[in-house]
Amino acid sequence: MARSRRLEEARNNHIDLTVDIVSAYLSNNHASVADLPGLIACVHAAVSGLTQTQETSEPQLKLVRRRHS
Repeated sequence: MARSRRLEEARNNHIDLTVDIVSAYLSNNHASVADLPGLIACVHAAVSGLTQTQETSEPQLKLVRRRHS
């Protein structure tokens, strides 16, 4: 039960963030009515993707310091 509640809260948070971002964008930029569904979908996908973890099979690169000579 607690997990489903957390998922619901996360979905609501994504929606709230999407609304805030799209509203801020539209207050400073012009967009046609026909472009709004795509803009909303794109922002929502980006916000939702921030919380998803990706498992990579590639090893992470290590930072190598350059020695100045």
